[in-house]
Amino acid sequence: MMSHLKTEYAQDLRPLPELIRRKDGANDEPAEWVIDPCAAERGVPRTAVLLRHMVTPIQNFDLDRVIRAHEMMHAKVSPGDRKPWTDRGIATDRALVCAEEARVNFLVDKAGFDLEHLEDGTEMNAGERIAERGDWAEAVYFTACISGTGGINKYLTGIRRHKPGWGPRLRRIHQLVQKELR
Repeated sequence: MMSHLKTEYAQDLRPLPELIRRKDGANDEPAEWVIDPCAAERGVPRTAVLLRHMVTPIQNFDLDRVIRAHEMMHAKVSPGDRKPWTDRGIATDRALVCAEEARVNFLVDKAGFDLEHLEDGTEMNAGERIAERGDWAEAVYFTACISGTGGINKYLTGIRRHKPGWGPRLRRIHQLVQKELR
């Protein structure tokens, strides 16, 4: 009976960013990428385009699949080096990272992935911590990062627990981010 255990979720579904080609100098030539498996937790998955290194969940869960799609989209469209952009003096590095997260999430959604799965349960606590510190700038940045994902409402709930007046303003920022992308 043990041989009939369900293995639907116990799979190694490593992405293949080697299949992606760019024409911006970041990934023009075929080369092997290093793929390191990780947990599906905020802040752990990442993609270093120039180093050809991706850290991403590899299991067959909805959240894992959306995160893999998100990281593959970074491999396809994200700048390998943000320095030329920050050197322009128009936006901070944090602002560029958040704008890129919003853009990548939009493109992943357009590719057919359900961004409602893109939440890990930390959003409400993040909202509470940011609001408790009174960090308006980070509240706006984080809103942009998770705009359009399944975690936005929980994040705003966490915000409202300490800064009730921020909730409607951040929701409006979320709506404007989505309007700009669409």
